[in-house]
Amino acid sequence: MSKEHQHPVDFTKMDKEQFKKCVGKNIKYIRLAYKMSTHELADILELTPGFVGLIERGTRGASSYNILKLAEAFDIPTDTFFRGPEDLCSDPDNKNALIRKLTTIAKGLPEDRLEYAIDMIKGLSKIE
Repeated sequence: MSKEHQHPVDFTKMDKEQFKKCVGKNIKYIRLAYKMSTHELADILELTPGFVGLIERGTRGASSYNILKLAEAFDIPTDTFFRGPEDLCSDPDNKNALIRKLTTIAKGLPEDRLEYAIDMIKGLSKIE
């Protein structure tokens, strides 16, 4: 198993309640990293903000369908929600996810537009 897919938390030793709490914390952490309110997340999931709060606290579990909707909305792999806190805390600004998103976009660009995008990014890095 590659390091990227290793989980520092052993989910096999968790009971159902611990698992729901871990997943709920990850959902909340990611929501906050994206500066999203519970109301905005509720709209995406077609749930009430109160129910989103129950999921984030681990009182209720997120369905597999909702995990898929979250992964699509945040443009992240579904296993992100099943990682331990050490994984999430290693990238508190969500920089790696943003770099993955840039890479995905860049792959679809023709070479001349890609060079232009690189020049733009270089210019942004000089702004203080």
